[in-house]
Amino acid sequence: MKKAIVTTSFPGAVANKQTGVEEITQAYLADYAKKVNADFIISKNLQDYNELSLLPNTEEQANARLIGVCRWVINARVNAFRTLVKDGYDQILFLDKNVLILEHAEDIFTYAPTKVAAFNEGRFVDAHGKLNAGQSLKAMHTYALQKNRERVFFGLPEIKITQDYYNTGVYLLSAASGLCNPPAIYFSSPMFDQDHWNWELYEKDVSPTSLPRSFNHMLWEKFEDTLSYKPFFLHYAGIPYEYDLLTMLKKHITLLSEEGLIDASKAFKSVSPNAILE
Repeated sequence: MKKAIVTTSFPGAVANKQTGVEEITQAYLADYAKKVNADFIISKNLQDYNELSLLPNTEEQANARLIGVCRWVINARVNAFRTLVKDGYDQILFLDKNVLILEHAEDIFTYAPTKVAAFNEGRFVDAHGKLNAGQSLKAMHTYALQKNRERVFFGLPEIKITQDYYNTGVYLLSAASGLCNPPAIYFSSPMFDQDHWNWELYEKDVSPTSLPRSFNHMLWEKFEDTLSYKPFFLHYAGIPYEYDLLTMLKKHITLLSEEGLIDASKAFKSVSPNAILE
């Protein structure tokens, strides 16, 4: 089975205070790829980014920029998936750049799905009762229709469907899935591409293979409590862009190192991916 692990490199103009995070996370990602016998790929999709960078960063253009970011990250994944399928890969794991892989992480490819595997964030309820993070997330909360060549944005409160809502920052796809397609129209969403992927699952009536939280452990509790779970993948999702995530990561790596969960010396280590997709 030919396997690839793909992450996206975000230029600083869009990443804000998350700039530089990949300089830490990619070193651990590259080591993990070797551990599970997968190729490590970086996707940049500079064409859509260059178009986005031309938009004025003004309040009037805020929605257009948000749509541009959604288009950029969606197309980066679509283009990477199509290229890698053409190159003969069977299983392709997409990881957000804010995912930190710990030393003891098991092989996620043992979940090799017929279509897709992801963590069902919408149905998650902590077994210890410390948190209730699965609070009736909608499978889709914004969508766009094209009418008279105009984009019309509206909320869809009826599209509750179930509590199924998948976090796609850790997204394992089979080459034969028929998924990872561009939308008919790009819509503005605070969840960026994640709403699109969930909408695609809904439209195609696909029920993903469910990944355990250990492969997509978002920081829903205090970091000190997180350590007791000994997760495989730490996902810094939902951290507001005004936060200095780089500084937070450095602090956490020190704590993780003290617990023997990560080798702090690997942070900022230069990596050589098997390929860079632009």
